[in-house]
Amino acid sequence: MPTALALLLSVAGAASAQAPALIPQLRPILSDVPSLGEIVVRPAPRRAPVLVFALRPSSPARAAAERAFFDAALARLESTEEGRRIVADLSARGMTVPVSFALIPGTKVSTEGGAEFVDGVAGYFTRDDGRLTFSDRFLALRDPAAAQASLATTLAHEAEHARLHAVVAALAPWFGNVLTIDAANERNAFLSEFLVASELGIEGVEVRDARSVTADAPKFWERKRLGRPLYALALTLEEMSDPVAAWQGRLVKLKEKQAKAARTVSDTIPFNIELLEHMERAHGLRAPDLRREITEDLAELQGTVKSLQETIDYLESRVAMMDDAQRKSDLLRDLRLAAANPGYRAVTDLVAQKAARLAALVPPAPPAPPAAPGTMTWDDFYDRVDEDRAKHPEHWDPSTRGPVSLGPTWKVLLAELSEAGRG
Repeated sequence: MPTALALLLSVAGAASAQAPALIPQLRPILSDVPSLGEIVVRPAPRRAPVLVFALRPSSPARAAAERAFFDAALARLESTEEGRRIVADLSARGMTVPVSFALIPGTKVSTEGGAEFVDGVAGYFTRDDGRLTFSDRFLALRDPAAAQASLATTLAHEAEHARLHAVVAALAPWFGNVLTIDAANERNAFLSEFLVASELGIEGVEVRDARSVTADAPKFWERKRLGRPLYALALTLEEMSDPVAAWQGRLVKLKEKQAKAARTVSDTIPFNIELLEHMERAHGLRAPDLRREITEDLAELQGTVKSLQETIDYLESRVAMMDDAQRKSDLLRDLRLAAANPGYRAVTDLVAQKAARLAALVPPAPPAPPAAPGTMTWDDFYDRVDEDRAKHPEHWDPSTRGPVSLGPTWKVLLAELSEAGRG
């Protein structure tokens, strides 16, 4: 008979099969990807293979390219201490890890600071068949070396999921269900990803996240937990004593975050667009970079409001399932058994060990590049606005059809805009 926790998680699997649009949120761990014919692609001629990855090509035409790309990324992974640790442990357990590239809805190639990256869900681990699935967008990146290094960090993340599930499954069959909603599962995977990125010396989102988690781990993990449905479900060992209370508290934070994002969309961004339009119309100011930036922010925050609602709906459905007294009792029993097991607790202890290693390894942030000549920052823009308010108060008088009546909301709106990344 399935455990209460298995039933709790099964709805997510069903939702991912029925609603492809939710795959980026629901499939970092859970998936219904079928297991088809596979090609073993890691022969390791120099020595006995430390790990066999079985690659299922997405198509015969792409098989050679995917094989070469994956092998190059695996070599980058194995060039790091953290990568070798993961690979050696999986090998010692006699595991064969299936791998495939696939189209993951919502994942795309984006550019930041002139560098391309895979934006969205880059990969996920499937418990049922132990498969690692990676976005086919990795092969669309134009810089092969950067693409291989990026896949190596994602491979570290997903392979660590596979390794941790093997560890806890050896302790008790139902511990895999507990691990799926254990915060230590994702934290360990992210820290493995950051360690590999830091060891490889690449400068990208992974190393920036490594600096963030090293500077303020509680803040970083809280932000991650409010990012996707399954992350929002995650519990620390302490929270496992009362998961419903933990989820209800998280719902409050999710709704506050959504309300703030919605206010930025409805008030703060239109307010700043109005300021831009006034300064352009009345004073000939030209700030195309700010225009582009605020337009992109608007689209991103509209997506954030929507994704937060999906996370809220998901978490509320899990809380509602706990109205069943027997199901709640069974869940608490499974969580209590895992939390009391020394072998299982070692998974949580590993988080602190990795964090200490990362703190000693993560490189300092490089100096910010100088702004291009003539580039206007938001600080520059607000200085111009303040000058205009001092010299031309009539521009800001609503009775003379000024752009806005700033009043006491000025600082509030600027504070919100700063939280959204401006100012």
